[in-house]
Amino acid sequence: MPRSAVTLDASIVSNYYKSINWSPSTGLNNIHILNPQFQSPNAGIYTYHLTVVDSNGCISNDSVQITVLGKGKITSTMADILDFGDLGQCKSSNDTTFYITNTGDADVTFTSQSISTYFSIVEPNTPFTIKKGDSILIKINFSPTVAASVTGQLNFAGGKCGESYNWNLKGSKSKVLVSSSPGAIFMGNLIDCNTAAIDSIFTVNNSGADNAILRISQVKINSPFFIC
Repeated sequence: MPRSAVTLDASIVSNYYKSINWSPSTGLNNIHILNPQFQSPNAGIYTYHLTVVDSNGCISNDSVQITVLGKGKITSTMADILDFGDLGQCKSSNDTTFYITNTGDADVTFTSQSISTYFSIVEPNTPFTIKKGDSILIKINFSPTVAASVTGQLNFAGGKCGESYNWNLKGSKSKVLVSSSPGAIFMGNLIDCNTAAIDSIFTVNNSGADNAILRISQVKINSPFFIC
């Protein structure tokens, strides 16, 4: 049985009884009734003995055995949300890892997994088992195909009692949109006798989302033009 309350179902033929006693009393809400409730916080095998004495002093004995299954409990090193940060303009994906630990008193076997779009589970793949007291590495990949802020969720489910654990995910990818004003630069017309240089200016605009930063690392210009 899982760790929920169960009622011990005892009955006697005669209504003329003097006393009822269950032993031991551990886990029982009342040891002097025929149908006490049993509940224990710990896994194990529990045996209870019932003694009934009738009005004539005759004694009857019986016993019952209850098996309480252990239950796994999963904790993780991750905070409330697994944050992949911002990939910027040039990076297409990012891997992030965290550990989950079974702090319960039974092994946990996860049989199914799911994860939101743009995220993928690198390792492990279901089914996998975490023995009590052990930890396992979870590796998640974030590969967005759009420039946006993304949220999602990771789920592992399974176990003897249908445990299901969820972790929230988020990440973003910046986008730079470059435009210039004006779109073309007209330098004018130099007549033959005018050898003076002509300067002109234009503006480069970054209209990208998510506060993306445009870094210009190299500029090329053809002769006879040059950058001041």
